Amino acid sequence: MQETYNLNAPVTAANFVQLPELSPKLTEATDKAHEIVYRYIMGEITMDEYDKEVNDFINKYKEIKDAYNAEIKKYVN
Repeated sequence: MQETYNLNAPVTAANFVQLPELSPKLTEATDKAHEIVYRYIMGEITMDEYDKEVNDFINKYKEIKDAYNAEIKKYVN
């Protein structure tokens, strides 16, 4: 049923602002975020390792957040 109606679809900046040049990197970042969370939940990494991987993730994919923030400011401000 969830697949049929997509009841829990996440709403992100990508739903409102399209930045096609970031699409491959956004997919990569989403996959990496899921991987980090999965590895922590499954006990494959410690909390300290999780914190380090999240920090590395934030630094690596910061340009995505910055690009969306810059684009959204064109419409909000």
